[in-house]
Amino acid sequence: MNESNRLLLTLNYVFPLWVSLYTLFISDKKDDPTCRFHGWQSLFLGIIIYVTAPVCIGIIPGLYSLYYAYKIYTTGEEMVIPKLTDMARNQANK
Repeated sequence: MNESNRLLLTLNYVFPLWVSLYTLFISDKKDDPTCRFHGWQSLFLGIIIYVTAPVCIGIIPGLYSLYYAYKIYTTGEEMVIPKLTDMARNQANK
């Protein structure tokens, strides 16, 4: 994984809704399978954060998202979120 991909994937999890939409539909990396996977995964995580935020439960997925951003930026390894990873892989492989 090169440095520009790593930064884009990190930003996907720091700003999960807006940057993931950019990654999936506007970016020049939208055809890269790794970027598509992480774009879909962070989009699904962002939806969960925004839906659960009004009841203050959104803090937990938000912290989870920041943890993933840190792990991707420092190690570059693919993160697995239960249930969301399978949904993201299905969408990325369409």
